Amino acid sequence: MTLTGLNIRIAAGLVAFLGIIPALSGQQTGGVLQQNQQAGMQQPGVTAGQPDAGIDQYGHMLDREPVAPSFLPLADDHQKYLNELLDHWEQTSNQVKRLTCDFQRWDYDPTHCAWRDPADNRLAAYRMALGKIQYGEPDKADCRSQQIWDFAGTKEDLGREANYVQNTAEQANERWMCDGRAIYEFDYVNKRLYEVDIPPEMQGKALAQSPLPFLFGAKRTDLEERFWMRVATPQGVTNEYWLEAWPKRKEDAVNYHHVEIIIAKEDFLPKYIHIYNRDYDAASNPVSHFFMFSNRIVNDQLTGLQDFFRVFIRPTTQIGWERVPLNRLQATSGNPAQGIADPRVGTQPPNAGAVTQDR
Repeated sequence: MTLTGLNIRIAAGLVAFLGIIPALSGQQTGGVLQQNQQAGMQQPGVTAGQPDAGIDQYGHMLDREPVAPSFLPLADDHQKYLNELLDHWEQTSNQVKRLTCDFQRWDYDPTHCAWRDPADNRLAAYRMALGKIQYGEPDKADCRSQQIWDFAGTKEDLGREANYVQNTAEQANERWMCDGRAIYEFDYVNKRLYEVDIPPEMQGKALAQSPLPFLFGAKRTDLEERFWMRVATPQGVTNEYWLEAWPKRKEDAVNYHHVEIIIAKEDFLPKYIHIYNRDYDAASNPVSHFFMFSNRIVNDQLTGLQDFFRVFIRPTTQIGWERVPLNRLQATSGNPAQGIADPRVGTQPPNAGAVTQDR
């Protein structure tokens, strides 16, 4: 397997968890959001299931040529300010040896939910997720959802507010993990544990080469090589730094159209990330995903190292599950049954209102 091929395979798992392209197990999701990041973002989102026929499934996508954004070239003072922000972000990221945080994700796709808030015409999220992320440098990461909430119509008694019900089916669970030597994706729909070995020459670099380096460390030279970037902080916002990143490489353009990163001033770590689908169009295909990262704990001294790194131990195969290594995965083909069972309960997720998109 080429390094390009492995990078796509890494993207296939991690980006599927983040809700962008099919995963190793073929999980498919949609979503788009441009929620006003200054106002109540207290909600979640997730993914469902479609099979994968191996690394070659994504090879045809590499003919997609990245398109430079129209804001180029940047003015000299803008470029200087961007460089200063990226330098400081890299310095902060270099100090992160261990990171734990909660995330909330909103998925938007009008093919799954076309309801718009009549007050502002924003598209409602079709699915939301609450979960947790743990990271240990240089390339250990565990991402898992803990609650899934699906759009379930509107509440007429609340002025047509979007209503969500919790999906408690095991098939709705999500998890993606990297222990530095291999990548694991849990396919709860088909009860398969996909395992992709990382070649020795890439060990220690897998997350840095992942589709979202913003989440697992940010080095200025790497970001400049991979993305066209600009500062987009709105006037009057003083506690955040807003950045846009547009992919220069085909491998990244496969995964997304562009990404917006909002960095919190207090710890200079990502507070929100808005990922636009690779075929995003505000009018015809408003699909994207919005993440909020909260309770960010860096280099926690209260949790022992042994307890922290226990989560990154190579997972065992659960009873009734099948472990699918890379060589078998490449030989797999066809379209096994997919879907999410629907034993749903509840009425709305914690603190949920109408989660909507405004682009």
